Amino acid sequence: MWRKHSWPWVIGLAVMALLSAMEQAPAAEKLESELIVRTEADVKTISGLAKMFEAKYPATKVIYTASMPSSESFVKSFNEMPNPQADILTTKAFFFIKGVSDSRQQHGQVMFEAYLSPERKRQNAKLMDQEGYWQTERWAARAIVYWADAAAKHGEINCWKDLLTWKGNFEYADPIKSGAGFSAVLGMVQAFGDWEKPEGAVEFGAKLEKARKMHHPGTDTMIQLFTRKELDAHWNFDIYYYRLALQRGLKVKAVYPCEGTIIDANAVGILRNAPHPKAARAWIDFVLSREAQEWLTAETFYRTPGLDVKLKPEMEAIKIAHEDRIRYDMPWELIAKMTPKYKELWEQKVLR
Repeated sequence: MWRKHSWPWVIGLAVMALLSAMEQAPAAEKLESELIVRTEADVKTISGLAKMFEAKYPATKVIYTASMPSSESFVKSFNEMPNPQADILTTKAFFFIKGVSDSRQQHGQVMFEAYLSPERKRQNAKLMDQEGYWQTERWAARAIVYWADAAAKHGEINCWKDLLTWKGNFEYADPIKSGAGFSAVLGMVQAFGDWEKPEGAVEFGAKLEKARKMHHPGTDTMIQLFTRKELDAHWNFDIYYYRLALQRGLKVKAVYPCEGTIIDANAVGILRNAPHPKAARAWIDFVLSREAQEWLTAETFYRTPGLDVKLKPEMEAIKIAHEDRIRYDMPWELIAKMTPKYKELWEQKVLR
């Protein structure tokens, strides 16, 4: 039986434990009543995330602009400096890197707030900005997606080089006007050249253009052509392979080229002088949380930097082989610097 004089000792331990917990988990700040998110994500993705955030923080309303092109959202945010009209920018990692450089040169300060979320400890460090100006929210690798019956007719595709002799129709989006198309340029630079010396990639691109006689439609048009079977193969995110196979039940295949492949990182960051900074930091913590990342993978087929987030079982069952071909350590700063040269060479030597 407990003796009466034991209770003070028990209460003392409880108080010590409570104080210790308070030290380890600081009290949550009261967030602002609004959060403004500017994003290239589609309505389904951002609305789903917004509902989850509002369930966690019911006093904060998420206002968002969905499906905003990456270049447009970046230019708008850049032009609003130093008084942004949004709190959060979600766009390609490339534009965050460009923004850091350009804003320093033109305004003497960075257009983003550096924020190192505590959730970063769960993330793949190769996919994160070490300064904290942006965090990778989700990512996808680039792949060649093709019809199974086209493979039966024309043979399997394993490498970029196979496309020079493969008899089926292949296409990638406009490499100058489209980010998806420009990723094909980066894919070829990674495969056949050097990030600082892309001449080998340009040479291959010219051969591919001559062999295929491509028309370079926009991304949406390219996918429509593919699903109507007017194209046998195309270059795209691996997420479209999963969407076509699992959501639409189409018999398709995909390959990460044997020469290696690139990723595109959808990054998220806080705009400097954001009108709702507390809610903005809470949003970063939220989208990097395991809960949000598991939802993103399940709903969109994107992968996330979370090391503890696994593919859905149905994705795992048909996943693309050779994940070792995926290059995570993309030299984004160098790519940002070299992009004008890549585009100039492509227009002069490949698309002439």
